Amino acid sequence: MRICIVTLFYKPAGGGIPRYVDSLARSLAGLGNEVDIITTSYEETEKINAEEKVTVYNLPSLNIFGKDNKECMEKSKEFLKFMKRYINKNKVDIILAQNLHAAISSISHILVLNMTTLEKNIPTVLTIHSFPDDPGSQLKIALAKNLFWDKIVTVSSSVAETFYNYGIEVEKIKVINPGIETAKFKPNLGKKWLRSRIEGLGEKDIVILHASRTDSIETVEEKGIKTLLKSFSTISERFKNVKLLIASAPVAPPFEEGKKKAISAIINTSKLYDIKDKVKIMDFQPEEMPLVYNGCDIFAMASKMESFGLVYAEAMACGIPTIGTSVGGIPEIIANGKCGYLIPPDNPVELSKYLSLLISDPNKRKKFGNYGRKIVLSKFNIDKISAKRIGNYKSLIHHKGKKIPLSFFKQIANE
Repeated sequence: MRICIVTLFYKPAGGGIPRYVDSLARSLAGLGNEVDIITTSYEETEKINAEEKVTVYNLPSLNIFGKDNKECMEKSKEFLKFMKRYINKNKVDIILAQNLHAAISSISHILVLNMTTLEKNIPTVLTIHSFPDDPGSQLKIALAKNLFWDKIVTVSSSVAETFYNYGIEVEKIKVINPGIETAKFKPNLGKKWLRSRIEGLGEKDIVILHASRTDSIETVEEKGIKTLLKSFSTISERFKNVKLLIASAPVAPPFEEGKKKAISAIINTSKLYDIKDKVKIMDFQPEEMPLVYNGCDIFAMASKMESFGLVYAEAMACGIPTIGTSVGGIPEIIANGKCGYLIPPDNPVELSKYLSLLISDPNKRKKFGNYGRKIVLSKFNIDKISAKRIGNYKSLIHHKGKKIPLSFFKQIANE
């Protein structure tokens, strides 16, 4: 089977969608499929990088960030030309579009994908990674609801319920959680790798980890970093050997300036709470994260909203206890009181309480970590999830049926 994944966000950027796409592609390829990733290039020329059974196409025509309507329209025409060439050259069995309904700055790109897949009668799946909770939410819902998606996959039941409530037919929605590479994200990798790289981290220090994007001030708020800093400030004097590590994901070039402002805001807040010397901020590449988790003792992220929360499951896979908020898809990952704790968002008092409990009790940390690993192996193992995906893809391909003549789309595609 030849599977094409279309995503605006991919390596070298960090964050949930790039990591999701990377692990999904490698897992599907490991099952014997040919996988193509069509994604953004921030340079002027198209690049193709072919590895074993995974080929990445980096397209300047997908760089719509910060562009005006005229520029986006021109880029969508270039994207249309590429898609025509690509589909004519390759026998593509199915296309997986990652959160493209949210790319409302250039709706023409979304229409291009729909037109080309309709013309060639290729099944197209929209994977939804986020809630429609911003000023463009109604448009995002309309693009998910009314375009020609053969299936809509959501990363959690919480997201599925939201879109169902907005009128998408239940038969069209399928929940498929992101998978975790449990052979890669695993315990017992040791603490030395991390602690040798960060000045001021001692062998006996207890390290609380937060890992997320920090690409804007808004993201800092969304991920609950200020809540975590305030909470940490209330316990830092009591626990002298506890440090807080904020692992920041890499960002794509258009978001570098926003990241500088976000990091500056985190540093200033740390100064405000007089904890700057105990707070460490450092960038890590996605492939380094298993060693980062293993170098820490507790994972905590007090997000205001998460569609799933890949980092919680990764931390659990590495055998460390987790603290998250009782919002979105997070309760579908964390078993409260068994592998970690669920707290309300914007509640530094509750967060301090449960951080203190875990800091004070190494046996509980070990017990929770072991239980979290079992949950991930049972529910989120990527090999099991990918095997189910293949069955779903084959079913969609089988039931796609005969090509529907759409002369309007064909005329536009041939211009």
